[in-house]
Amino acid sequence: MKTNLIYLFIFLLNSNNLLHAETLKLKHSPNPIIKELNAGEFKLINSGHKGDKNVLAFSGLVYDHKRHTLLAFGGGHATGLFPNSVHSFNLTTLTWKQLTPDVPPIEYSDKNAVMTKDGKKLGGVIFKGKPSPGSRHTYDGLTMSVDGSVMICAQAQEFIGAARSMPKPNGKKAGFYRDFYKGGNGLWLFDPDTSTWKVSTPAGLAAGYCLSESTPKQPDWIYIIGHKNVFHKVNIKTFEKRKIKSIHGVQGTPSMTYNPLDESFLVFPCGSRQKNITKIFRYDIQKETWTTIPAAGESPNTYNINVVYDSAQKVFCCFNNGYFFYWNPIEKMWYKHDKLLEESFTAKRMGHHHIYDPINNAHLLVTGRWNTYAFKFPTAK
Repeated sequence: MKTNLIYLFIFLLNSNNLLHAETLKLKHSPNPIIKELNAGEFKLINSGHKGDKNVLAFSGLVYDHKRHTLLAFGGGHATGLFPNSVHSFNLTTLTWKQLTPDVPPIEYSDKNAVMTKDGKKLGGVIFKGKPSPGSRHTYDGLTMSVDGSVMICAQAQEFIGAARSMPKPNGKKAGFYRDFYKGGNGLWLFDPDTSTWKVSTPAGLAAGYCLSESTPKQPDWIYIIGHKNVFHKVNIKTFEKRKIKSIHGVQGTPSMTYNPLDESFLVFPCGSRQKNITKIFRYDIQKETWTTIPAAGESPNTYNINVVYDSAQKVFCCFNNGYFFYWNPIEKMWYKHDKLLEESFTAKRMGHHHIYDPINNAHLLVTGRWNTYAFKFPTAK
């Protein structure tokens, strides 16, 4: 009797997961252009978006599963214009839209800086009466909440010491980065329904050069790993912070991905001197322990690119230098698709602009000028 109850529980659990997947498909219709792609086919599906291309500089992209869109936010020190706008790509109509304006650089001042009551900087600016996070490279620091209500920015506002001069609208010099770019490490939350931001009341929650990820088992928490030995998780409703176990070798703008197969986070390490992945770090969420997995096969260089989970194929995928790679967690083996897709897909152009779209069963990626592509897994089901 006990065994039968266990089997019944497992059946109901799997049925619930399948029901959730089918509910998403019923709510959002596949796009015929993407749906009809053949296995291994790669296609440009949008070009010409007029948003500031520097939003994408060393920055991230997330899949908004609630609205079936992509969300992009970033900027950083790639330009003196400090773009900090949010952009959305509709996966049904295949169109980009700018959701928020870019704050002019001159507005980055002590007077307008968003701070805590005790004067700690949160990494934002008040513009037209509303709080907005300052421009920053977001790397792997963007995550969608489990319920899809908000996009979370766990990346701190950095580069406050840069001495490069910035242009002023009238052509004269406006000063230096450090004069305007105030920095700060509050946790910022973006509501796509209202196109508004809010920020944590305490500082010290976001991290520089960070990784961030969430898990359905803990829907109110986001896990953050960052520069200067930051290992913690934050409750996005109460802003409580708890330390998690640390491990050497996972920091420095690699990629962290949730693994639903065994309730873990996988970190694909990288470095400017490291050409290929030699191992993968695994964090067991329940046991709160780290282990390492040897990376066999033809592995990619994951410097400044992200690895995403393909739920149809049950593998982890990325693009590197024009090629498509995937890692099979059962075989613990990397594979490389032998067809060159696009020679210009370098780390600088790609950044963390790759997501998996479960509705269309396709991989979406965006290059530095908002060119948006769709790719079907070489042996797509």
